Parts: sequence; C-alpha cells; structure tokens
Amino acid sequence: MSMSWLSRTPGFRWRLLLVLAAALFPFQTFAKEACSDCPMGMEKHRHHEGTGGSAAAEESAPAWPRLGGHVGLALPVVKFQTGGVSAIGADFLQVGLAPGVTVMLDEHWAVDFEVVGYSIWRFASDSAAASSSTALVVDPGVIYNFGPVATGLRLAMQTGGGVPVNGGLIPLVNKGFPIGKMKWFIELDLPFFVLGSPGTTTVSFSPQVHTGIAF
Repeated sequence: MSMSWLSRTPGFRWRLLLVLAAALFPFQTFAKEACSDCPMGMEKHRHHEGTGGSAAAEESAPAWPRLGGHVGLALPVVKFQTGGVSAIGADFLQVGLAPGVTVMLDEHWAVDFEVVGYSIWRFASDSAAASSSTALVVDPGVIYNFGPVATGLRLAMQTGGGVPVNGGLIPLVNKGFPIGKMKWFIELDLPFFVLGSPGTTTVSFSPQVHTGIAF
C-alpha cells in the first residue's frame, strides 16, 4: 500500500484515526485507575501536593492528652511546727521517694498523681529518745507550665501508723532541664499541714527540695 493510495482515499484516513483513538483511550483510563489504586501513585501524590500535605499536617499535630511521669527524691530541710523548730542534720534525717504519673492536658496544664514514701530518723533529745518511722503522703495536684518554670498546688494527706487525722496543701515551683527525651528537674515544695488528734491540733510547715527525672 503506497502513500499515494492513502492520499486518494480520505475516508480511509478518517477511519484509521478513529481506530487509533479508540485504542489509546482505554489505555489512558486504565493507567489513571491503576495509579489511583496504588498507595503512593502519582495521581495521589499530586493530590497531596495540591492540598498542602494534609496527611503530614495531621501526623505533626500534637495529640492531647499525653501520659508522662516522674521519679525523684524529696528532702525536707526544716520543720516549723506547733511547739518548736527542727532542722535536718541537727534534729532529724528524712528522705522521701517520690514517683508520680502525669496527665498532660495541653502545652500548659497537667494533672499529677504523686505519692511520697518517707523514711524518718529522729535524733535523741532531752525530752525524747531516738526513734524511726515511715510515712506515706498522697498528694495529687495541678501543674501549670509557664515555660521557664512551672508552678502548681497539691492536696495532701499523710498516712501511716500513729499519724493523726490531717490534711495539707503543697504549693510548688518546678524548673526542668532537658536531657534528650527526658528532663532533670529541681523543685521547691512548701508543704503546709494541719494535724488533729483528740484534744490537740498541730500545724506544720516543712519546706523541702525535690529533684529527679521526668519523662
């Protein structure tokens, strides 16, 4: 078949173009469907570029609340109470182990569920012999993170053998220092307690230093 023959039959040329178009159209449709079905197809890739990468934005957005925690040591340094003042090293030695679970509600607010187990050694004095005891303080609280420092307030109750009815408030100031994905923190606690037994009410104020690791 020569080109001159094709030029003399215009109807045949039109039929040939129609056949080629019909053959190419299904191929293009199939290619687009296959691309949209694959997880990382070009059509889907272009769609994410056009919408600004909504999937990446969802992954980078923070999810609240978050769960964290801490563990530390608490060291009371002085005790002001009804009947007198006592100081660490001179009148007593007291160390507390303080684990806690923290629920971070957003970038600033958190609820902290903490308990502190204390071992206490009281030195002998003119009026009393040396003694030792243990006590547990349950002190959940609310924390607000300002950025440079965090502050909070805890409700507290002492438990243990021989501990009278009591209740307390513990204001605190906390400063954290990042260490990888964790933080080393140092905290000043200001526990204020009212303790009552039949015929007696005692008020105590015992500033303490609290330090440890938060995660």
